Amino acid sequence: MTQQNILTGLIIVIVALIIVAAGILVVLAPAGTGPAPGAALSVPEAPTPDQMKSLAAEIAGQIDGDALAALKPGDENTPAYTAVHDQLNAIRAANPNILYIYTVRKAGDGAEYIVDADYGIGFGAQIGYACNLTDADVAFRAGFAGPSAEPGFYVDEWGDAIYTAISGYAPVRDSSGAIVAMLGVDVGRVITEESLKALAGEIAGQIDGDALAALKPGDENTPAYTAVHDRLSAFRDANPGVLYVYTMRKAGNATEYVVDADYGSSSIHAARVAAGIGKVYVPTEGDALFLAGFTEPSAEREIYTAEWDDVTATVISGYAPVRDSNGTIVGLVGVDIGSEKVIAKTAQKVFTPDEMKALAAEIAGQIDGDAHAALKPGDEKTPAYIAIRDRLDVFRNVNPGVLYVYTMRNAGDITEYVVDADYGSGSYAFAIGDDSTPAKEDPALLAGFTQPASGTYTTVYGYAPIKNSGGAVTGVVCLYVNGPIAQEDLEALAAEIAGQIDGDAHAALKPGDETTPAFTAIRDRLDAFRTANPEIAYIYTMRKAGSATEYVVDADYGSDDSAPAIGIEYIPQDSDTAFLDGFTRPSAAIYITVSGYAPIKGATGGDVTGVVCLDTESLVTPERVKALATEAAALIDGDAIATLKPGDEKTPAFTAIRDRLAAFRDANPGVIYVYTMRNVNGTVEYVVDADYGSVDTPGIGEVCNDTGAAMLAGFKEASAESAFVTEQWGNETATTLSGYAPVKDSTGAVVGLVGVDMGRLW
Repeated sequence: MTQQNILTGLIIVIVALIIVAAGILVVLAPAGTGPAPGAALSVPEAPTPDQMKSLAAEIAGQIDGDALAALKPGDENTPAYTAVHDQLNAIRAANPNILYIYTVRKAGDGAEYIVDADYGIGFGAQIGYACNLTDADVAFRAGFAGPSAEPGFYVDEWGDAIYTAISGYAPVRDSSGAIVAMLGVDVGRVITEESLKALAGEIAGQIDGDALAALKPGDENTPAYTAVHDRLSAFRDANPGVLYVYTMRKAGNATEYVVDADYGSSSIHAARVAAGIGKVYVPTEGDALFLAGFTEPSAEREIYTAEWDDVTATVISGYAPVRDSNGTIVGLVGVDIGSEKVIAKTAQKVFTPDEMKALAAEIAGQIDGDAHAALKPGDEKTPAYIAIRDRLDVFRNVNPGVLYVYTMRNAGDITEYVVDADYGSGSYAFAIGDDSTPAKEDPALLAGFTQPASGTYTTVYGYAPIKNSGGAVTGVVCLYVNGPIAQEDLEALAAEIAGQIDGDAHAALKPGDETTPAFTAIRDRLDAFRTANPEIAYIYTMRKAGSATEYVVDADYGSDDSAPAIGIEYIPQDSDTAFLDGFTRPSAAIYITVSGYAPIKGATGGDVTGVVCLDTESLVTPERVKALATEAAALIDGDAIATLKPGDEKTPAFTAIRDRLAAFRDANPGVIYVYTMRNVNGTVEYVVDADYGSVDTPGIGEVCNDTGAAMLAGFKEASAESAFVTEQWGNETATTLSGYAPVKDSTGAVVGLVGVDMGRLW
């Protein structure tokens, strides 16, 4: 828990960094020019960004850029690679405050590793390993042009270790002066549970518990408050990487803030939420370690994020009790290590079918079709396979929003997987020869074998937390439904099965336990629940694992070769807010997947050896349907719609509006209904429906009897339903989330509304 009131529990997705031996690592200061390779560099304990720029530039100047530029995947054992590798290690060995040191080069719009000082030990990256860059990696990208650095210390993790560091970057040049790569250097320290406890215990021992206990709301300007406040601030300044320091105490069944080091400062945090005395925080089920800190030193075991307004903090926290002069516990001190930043809220990227066709055609043209055709089961570790897999992965990295990239080919009456960009990453992935559904059942995929094509698919999921006997959350149950169901009912269904799962047994399961009685009991419970509720197609459980999540029990494990085993990783995406909410409360969501397909051809250009497939995913939210309704309303001629009367369905005015609505629907994947309505003396009636002419579509003047508060609000301003529902139109049943927006005439008067329904037809 941080000093913020709302913890999102979102675990960050992290770039591939490496950890070294634990211990307090003192930070470096700017070095002089021309030290011998591996010489100790004289630098201060807490480097500034400018000092990190100087450090990176000095090391980069020692690297042989010509040799570096010539290295290619597979050269890891050559003398040229070894020379640079040993040089980086010598520099780090002479300067034990360097946590990580590596070189990278541009690869498309992304980057790939060249020489990593840790290659051959731990999680060191090989040549060509892709760097997963995001829009937030501004300093990293800038390092290809000139020395740059992160703005301060941050917290990150790799493998099983967590660390805090500040990074510097600088370009590496060849003998002609051309930039051929970039050097990155990270300075910091490894964070362990024990070191976090010790840090919190250290500052707790410096706080005057008698003074803290006596403070009450309104005392923020007293000498007693100021003394504790300044002590916390000084402690933070003396410990690089510490972001927040604060004290709290129990208040009935809740807790409250007492002294916050940021109170009264000009920091980002202080400007928004720095707490005064008495600000209440009500602990949640996830706050067990925070509450333990009122008794003895404790620490969180995972990095997490906290959000409020436009600020996001990424931290890991330690806690320790504060005692008065009698030894009585009067409060707690919290120490958060990490970083914070202001993030502009942007809409999620939604790809159009044409964009997906173009992307699929682009990557298909980069794949060696002959090598692809020759791959057979068991070839997953061959250079030919790896070359295609890495090409797919790089393409995904430089096209944010693309979730999955893989190739397939025809195998008799079915299609089979060939190369999956996620294979070997620890995430769920398909091997060569894994079966899929018959291509004829997916016309878009089938079309992709001959020309670029796209398909839109809608899925509906429900989630609910799994708890142990003590009430702590040990995972989440996930339900994929293949039939119409309202959000309220789906959330109740998820909660019902979550309550039947033994959370203690679930928490104890580890990879390899798939044949144990504990695993089998949960799997059979899930399968029986699915049998009793035929609308459920798939059901499985997951849990958090460091910065990611992992599969635990799949109802299909043992009966379906594609079912994931315990420990298969899944890294949450931007569209996974409902999934992550499921760790704290029942939730449900509609997802829209837009896929692109394009044929892979051999060297002659005639033989098709497979198809490349790209999947993107977006979440259907009230904000999204409101925005779409507003967009559609702006396209409608309000003067024309106001004059339409029953019987005008074949007039040019009606047809023009209907065709515009239909075009809008077709251009927005996931939209299934678009229609206009008007309020006539309190009676809501349909006017123009994009589907008019098909069976059971309302004509002008047909009354709508199902009018709720959100719809009626849409005659005044953009609005949306808060949850998805099911509805019946003739022979069609749909699961939809609806948004509304007013339609205005040329004078600005509201003459009706437009409704946009997103979801799935069954």
